[in-house]
Amino acid sequence: MAMALPFRFHQEQLVRGALLHDYFLYDWHVNRPEKLHGFSHPFAALENAKRDFSDITPLEENIIKRHMFPLTPVPPRYRESLLVSLADKYCATKEVFVAIRNKIGATSFPRYSRAFARVLPHTLAYLFAMTIAFLPWT
Repeated sequence: MAMALPFRFHQEQLVRGALLHDYFLYDWHVNRPEKLHGFSHPFAALENAKRDFSDITPLEENIIKRHMFPLTPVPPRYRESLLVSLADKYCATKEVFVAIRNKIGATSFPRYSRAFARVLPHTLAYLFAMTIAFLPWT
């Protein structure tokens, strides 16, 4: 996604933050009675990342901590953080579509799947560009 957008990114930090944003190291489907995984896992991921990788930069920290915006009420500070957040939402939405397709059967789902594949990446790119244009992020 980053290469398709007309913005400059800190590539190495973007990749490290993206790889570590879900580094929470537990199965949230099991033994999580509070059901608040969406709110709490960015902080668990950051704690694990800082423990295992001592050189986490502020940008990488922001990517990890803010990728669940708007569930985490503070918005991402950097465009890299916003990009990871949007990419995470894209992947989650795609996973839901695949689960629905598997549930109702692939024969009745193809046109929705094709429409999703065509529209969502452009929608996310547009949202990213509009957010960058109107918010004073670095």
